[in-house]
Amino acid sequence: MVVTEYSLIGALLRFYPDTIEDFKEVGMNCVGCQSSAKETIGQACNVHSVEVNELIKKLDKRING
Repeated sequence: MVVTEYSLIGALLRFYPDTIEDFKEVGMNCVGCQSSAKETIGQACNVHSVEVNELIKKLDKRING
């Protein structure tokens, strides 16, 4: 799977539930909330002041090896 800043967090967590660890690692502890289901990675990074490329790298490594 290709992870981009436009990927929906809800879809990512549905298909790759272990990615929640990557979100928590960068300080996004509320990824289980309802609003995150329709939020993109880019939007969440903006709200939480997280570097989007850093998170995408972590997610890509976990999903694609």
